[in-house]
Amino acid sequence: MNSSEVMDMAMRVYQNLGRNILQMTAVSTLFCLAAFAFVFFYALPGLTTTQAGDNINAQVGEAFVTLLMAVGIGAPLLVFGVTYSSLVIVQLVSDFMLGNIPNAQTIRETARRILPRMFGVVFFETILCFGALILSGLFMMMSAMVATNTEESNLTAGFISLLTIFALIIGLLALPFVAGRHALTIPIAVMEGLSPWKASKRSVQLMKGSAYVPSGYNTILPLYILMSFLLLILFLGYSALASLVPAGEAFLNAEAGSAVGAVFSQATGLIPLYLALWTLIPVWCTTTTVLYYERRIRWEGFDIEALAQDVWRADRRSRFEL
Repeated sequence: MNSSEVMDMAMRVYQNLGRNILQMTAVSTLFCLAAFAFVFFYALPGLTTTQAGDNINAQVGEAFVTLLMAVGIGAPLLVFGVTYSSLVIVQLVSDFMLGNIPNAQTIRETARRILPRMFGVVFFETILCFGALILSGLFMMMSAMVATNTEESNLTAGFISLLTIFALIIGLLALPFVAGRHALTIPIAVMEGLSPWKASKRSVQLMKGSAYVPSGYNTILPLYILMSFLLLILFLGYSALASLVPAGEAFLNAEAGSAVGAVFSQATGLIPLYLALWTLIPVWCTTTTVLYYERRIRWEGFDIEALAQDVWRADRRSRFEL
């Protein structure tokens, strides 16, 4: 299949399995939502206030503790939610691709059994994708400390600031590239039982192209465009719906200044984000799983191997029947 055919197949699979996928990932998506809510409503606002006065070293220490809390609490919640959702979706899509009837109970049991190992896989992929951005944040705090504790003529702080800008640019540019390069890591780890390092290396190998085999990156770019379009549609649709329903605004006006009103306001503000995560994670996992089988067929003749296994099983049944 070419890239457009892979996308078409992924959308057909999503249409057939969408109900099962959304039902089985509704709770795990809440963990992802909790991670974003903690980071954006608690951790990041804490960076705009300080109790240290004009002491730059103390301010940097406060910022470091805040970021450490964001990473230490938000990252595990996000990784857990993404991991469980990915495990469920990859198994559902794989069963569909192989012509098997999905068993929800079996899929849940398998997901719980291999969740600890897959947690490491997703955490490893997260570090690969966001490592440069995390490094830029550390450089930024280091630059502030050096600038405070050295003379103005010292160029060390300026050099570290340049490193911060460079790491930030590299991180923003490398994020989609690294995510595409390792897009097959989770399906590989699930289907082949490989470690995070081996699964990521195999993903790079399967994604590459040659003079006769098109690259798998031809599918990743349309996938990015599709996910961006879906994200825009979700937020615009929710905004339009919210403007047509005055009940929420009336409730907020009635409860203005109360704890209930504040909770309701934040909860309704998180609905678009929840819908986006609930939709985009399955789209990504469905497409990458279909792409995994397409790459294996191109490079390894997986369709012939699967057909041979079907023939062997049919022949074995026939021998027992005889």
